[in-house]
Amino acid sequence: PEFSASFAGRLVTLIVLNAKSSNIQNILQAVLVKLNTVKTLTVQQSLLLVFARLAVADTPGLLTFLNSTNATQPLLQLWLEKQCDVFGAYERRVTVAGLCKLIELGCNGDETMRALQYSKKIEPASSGRQTRSKTKGKEEFVLVPWLSHAMMILTTEWAGQKERDAQNDEDYEDEDDEDYDEENYDGGKVEELNLGGESVGILLSDLLNCRDLEDLE
Repeated sequence: PEFSASFAGRLVTLIVLNAKSSNIQNILQAVLVKLNTVKTLTVQQSLLLVFARLAVADTPGLLTFLNSTNATQPLLQLWLEKQCDVFGAYERRVTVAGLCKLIELGCNGDETMRALQYSKKIEPASSGRQTRSKTKGKEEFVLVPWLSHAMMILTTEWAGQKERDAQNDEDYEDEDDEDYDEENYDGGKVEELNLGGESVGILLSDLLNCRDLEDLE
């Protein structure tokens, strides 16, 4: 079943990053083949994380492999298409960090990244409600530089992260107010706040500087 591969990405990542084997390319090729067939977002995300983590660890090496299998454009097209749907703090962190590394490579003059195109869907002008059957087959696309669209995606991620940080700050303030009220009510007893460990949020500026990427596993 397709869902059975949803946890394979993390295992494959550990094998590829830590095992010295001549079969690594075969493993990565198998992941690419699976990506071409799966439709479930959870499975797609799990498999995309393999390449996102490789982008962080060895960007030129990943690009060399993708070029050798003619998979650079299809994979990076799919990555950007799914990036806004990525869920989970760890998953967002890894995929954004991987995109930052790829953008950095392109900005440093890599010809493959600079020439890469992204097929962007043109959203039709609103002309009333249309059924899916009427719009099917009428979709139009335009080619835009992959690097510029990736930067737009990262801008969206940055805005989302700022919103999550602001919400977290409001939640902490609300909890502090509740704690203060309880202290007054109980005659000095202060309940210890359990915030569940450190915040999972990470600023985009930290990712752009690629800090602490060694701890992504």
